[in-house]
Order: sequence, then C-alpha cells, then structure tokens
Amino acid sequence: MTRHMAHGRESGRRDWLLERGTALLLLLLVPWLGLHLAFLPGLSQAHLADWLHAPINAMALASLILMAALHASLGLRSILMDYIATPSLRALSLLITRSLLVFSAVIGLGAIWLLHTGATP
Repeated sequence: MTRHMAHGRESGRRDWLLERGTALLLLLLVPWLGLHLAFLPGLSQAHLADWLHAPINAMALASLILMAALHASLGLRSILMDYIATPSLRALSLLITRSLLVFSAVIGLGAIWLLHTGATP
C-alpha cells in the first residue's frame, strides 16, 4: 500500500466519522428547533427576536446552522468525488459547493447575531 493510499483511507475514515457525528447532532437539534418553533406564539420577527435573546437558543440555532453546513459539505464532497471524473471539473464543483455553503452559513449566523443583539442591519 502506498503512502498516498493510506492517507486517502485515513481521510475517508475521518470524513465518514465527521458526517455521522454531524448527523447525530442534527438528529437532536432539528427536533429541538421544531418543538420550539411550534410553541412560539407566532413566527413574526419580533417573536423570533425575543426567542433568540436567550443565549441558549441563539447558540443552539448557530450550532444547527454550522452542523448542517458541515454535514452538507461532507456529503456533497463525497458525491462529487464519486461521480465527477474530470479532476478540474471536480475541483471547480467542490469550490462552488463549499463557497455557497460558507456563504449561506455566514448569512445565517449573521441573521442570528442581528436578532440576538437587537441590532438593525
């Protein structure tokens, strides 16, 4: 076995464990969010801002966004690596995918911050 193959196998194992770990966290965070939203008096910006003033809610929602982005990144990377044979197209696809996921996570975290602090954009 070459050194490159051993590194690839170790990297694959790490990605597999990370993806499973994020899935377990999402299995806890998504129902938590659903239950909290179901019992809010309304889904207006004011109700959500009041709900996000509690640090535990802001932290849990931020964790959900980060875990969802990481989980999606790992899963999409696996799919792209398996099904796109051309190295340059694969690299471009990975770059675009990761860029969109990072952008989405930053927007989500920024929205949480604005609602948590009560700041206006």
